[in-house]
Amino acid sequence: GRAQFPGAGTSTAALVFGGENPSDAQLAITESWNGTNWTEVADLPLVTFGNSGIGASNTAALSFGANNPPPTTTEVYSWNGSSWQGVAGLNQTRTNATGAGSQTSGLAIGGIATAEIGNTEIWNGTIWTESADLSSARRSLASSGSSSANALAYQGSTGATIAGLTEEWNAGVNLGAWYTGGNVNTA
Repeated sequence: GRAQFPGAGTSTAALVFGGENPSDAQLAITESWNGTNWTEVADLPLVTFGNSGIGASNTAALSFGANNPPPTTTEVYSWNGSSWQGVAGLNQTRTNATGAGSQTSGLAIGGIATAEIGNTEIWNGTIWTESADLSSARRSLASSGSSSANALAYQGSTGATIAGLTEEWNAGVNLGAWYTGGNVNTA
């Protein structure tokens, strides 16, 4: 059992990685889902929790950001179906962020550095580029989207305040922009 870990993929080809167990030990464990069973595969190079992930399957994913003392990191790892490799790091250290997209086209959204941030970075498969910030800096957000061209970021928190805010990503404006959408019914 573990908490504070990301996932990637679909209901028949998924991946989960990192996290922490009930005794607060940070983990590097990676598990792959084939639609029927979970199988432990190669560990992340970094023992961590609070990392974020994006990816379309259990053979192509990214893990980024982490709560690995010191509190945050810019490290990014790419999963090829059998092992993790380090790739270009984020511009902004963060933990408890969210991500949307795929291993070759994605977004790193929000999180916490020394305080909550609204920072958004675009991944093109090679490098991260700083882009437009969320209108409301938040950590522990949820998100959805299949690439860096489309995404929703919703919920999250700032300190003890839980937000019901939804923001929609528009990639067609300069380097992208967030637009406030309808709030979720229950924050």
